[in-house]
Amino acid sequence: MGLLPTACSTTEQLFTSACATLLISKALSMGILVGALLLKVPQIIALYNSGSGEGVSLPMYQLELLGYVIYSLYGFVSGLPFTTYGEVFFITIQDIIIVLMLARYTKRSILETLGYFSLLGGLGFAMGGGFLSNDSIQLLQGATIPIFATSRLFQIVALFKEKNSGQLSFASTFLSWAGTAARVFTTLSEVSDNLVLAGVLQGFILNGIIIVQMLYYGNSKKKTE
Repeated sequence: MGLLPTACSTTEQLFTSACATLLISKALSMGILVGALLLKVPQIIALYNSGSGEGVSLPMYQLELLGYVIYSLYGFVSGLPFTTYGEVFFITIQDIIIVLMLARYTKRSILETLGYFSLLGGLGFAMGGGFLSNDSIQLLQGATIPIFATSRLFQIVALFKEKNSGQLSFASTFLSWAGTAARVFTTLSEVSDNLVLAGVLQGFILNGIIIVQMLYYGNSKKKTE
């Protein structure tokens, strides 16, 4: 059982509560990793088919992408098990595509877009290249909590103002919520890091609020048409 510690290496040991919990956590983590490969694909398809970013907040995705870059690099440099954060790498790639699409649809300038991605690149180089102290990296990871919270609040406010989900994909939003729900369990089971736990908890709550809004408002424009 390569993913499990030696204390859970025998069949008898697997049936203990601690090993069974860890086994479930590893299975969930692998499921999250696989699901992350397609997590944002419904959103990308919705944007492409409509040629519009209506109902989808660009600031939300810009902040989310910033948070994911920090989150993934924090997991890497801290030596956390890849199964506890690996999905973020795949989501980051999809978020890059979405940010570029939204920047185009909302007619943002090339300089603004280049400036944003240069910031991300510089931050990633500093964290991954060992140029920041452990205290600084811890501080950045702590900052992902308000970063992710603010990103979701941008979308919550946009939905409240427009009373319309527009091109926001319910499938991607629901999968994000389900993923954070599973990640709460895996974090409690595998990682003793309150910063990581706080981050996934607030994601679970705020993604849930967005789902409720989407169910309540629906896509009113399509209904009236």
